Amino acid sequence: MSISFYRGVLAALLCLTGFCANGQVYPNRPVRIVVGFPPGGGSDILYRKLAERLQPRIGQPVIVENRPGAGAAIAAQAVVQAPRDGYTVYGAGTSMATFQIFNKGLSFDVQKDLAPIGEVAETAYAVIVNTKSPAKNMAEFVAWVKANPGKYNYGSPGGAVRLAMELLRETAGLDMVHIQYKGAADYGTALLSDEVQLIFDAASPHKANVEAGKERILAVTTASRLRGLPEVPTMAEAGFPSYVVVGWYGMLAPAGTPREVIQRLSTELGAIVNSAEYKEDTFKWTQGAYVPKFSTPDEFGRFIDSEIKRWAGVAERARVEN
Repeated sequence: MSISFYRGVLAALLCLTGFCANGQVYPNRPVRIVVGFPPGGGSDILYRKLAERLQPRIGQPVIVENRPGAGAAIAAQAVVQAPRDGYTVYGAGTSMATFQIFNKGLSFDVQKDLAPIGEVAETAYAVIVNTKSPAKNMAEFVAWVKANPGKYNYGSPGGAVRLAMELLRETAGLDMVHIQYKGAADYGTALLSDEVQLIFDAASPHKANVEAGKERILAVTTASRLRGLPEVPTMAEAGFPSYVVVGWYGMLAPAGTPREVIQRLSTELGAIVNSAEYKEDTFKWTQGAYVPKFSTPDEFGRFIDSEIKRWAGVAERARVEN
């Protein structure tokens, strides 16, 4: 039989085993990960490190493209509008679950127009105050704020971080005023100047200020203590057993992308994220702020649905509109 016949048989077998899209072996050209965050930030670095490891596993270049704006919705929209072939995927973050709340003119539906590939990491929020506050722990902070209703402020960049703080206000019964900033650097400065008395942020950027006695970390928002902050209690340990909030990151493709392509990417991401080498490297460069965590496409989809429902409820109760 001819060589072309055997090539045809091989291509068919590859398609049957999940390596074919649109009649061609997948991937046969570069893959783009579009992220909605500027270069140099933690989430950007996270996806670049994944891209570095994904590239040799699929045998094609993996390029990270930064398209910040509208709370990461611009990047998501670019992926929604991309061909459904697995060559353009979305490097999402927690903000995706709040798009419908903070982007009223959104032209797409994340639950209908994006197909989950898998979660890749979680991150904790650290509950941070400045040392002008007398509070040494969450109980003292709550008592201090309750003794001065409406007097103190909390800062956020909006989006999911604001909603996490609104949930804390609701859970602890705090009367505080929200001030929104453009980013973490801005509300970090505001905390030091005492313009705000409380922020949620990753712990690692505040390490120097904590060591210098300018800030205190009262708790972390995950269910378990962080490896990088073993001395800091969780919110549950601090007296709020129902309060668990995680930031998360994961990849999605345009809806309608062939299932075998999604499964190929999911399998490769799972192998990377679950590897001991990757977990240790992530701990080193984030000082434990990011924790690798993998979930399958179906698991990730269910989690996204639950997050959208949860934060929509918080926004409604807190009357958050933008």
